[in-house]
Amino acid sequence: MSENTETSIINYIANTAESFLRDDMNLEVLNTSEVIECNIDERYLGTVMFTKNDINILCIVSMDKPLFERIFKIFFPEELDSDEYEELKNDLPNEIVNTIAGLSISKFDDKHKDFEMSVPISFKNSAITKIKEKKDFKSLEIITSEGSLICAVV
Repeated sequence: MSENTETSIINYIANTAESFLRDDMNLEVLNTSEVIECNIDERYLGTVMFTKNDINILCIVSMDKPLFERIFKIFFPEELDSDEYEELKNDLPNEIVNTIAGLSISKFDDKHKDFEMSVPISFKNSAITKIKEKKDFKSLEIITSEGSLICAVV
């Protein structure tokens, strides 16, 4: 995968994530910057795959706990019993990445418009850590008033 493809896709995703956080979640976006190292063990994450011919790009969106809990309350403002909460807690990160990636792909330029997007893929954080050890990540962190969201491609 070329550096231009990685850079383009991460920029589309980060720009869409910023809009999602600011416009849809009504959160203040404070800063966006490149991330060199991120420990995802304590983060909530969702993943999708972009594919085109023989190119596969894994897109990961991860949130820290304070941001995740704020978004969770926006999506589910009513009280939930513990079983419902656990199920929705596990599903929401994939719904968020699906929304962000789906909106992003519609903005891809002509060079990247033929990429197709998978349904959300569930990975354990430890599996992403293993992938990260073997591949280069391109990632951007968006800092909001409620916490951080990291967009990464590999």
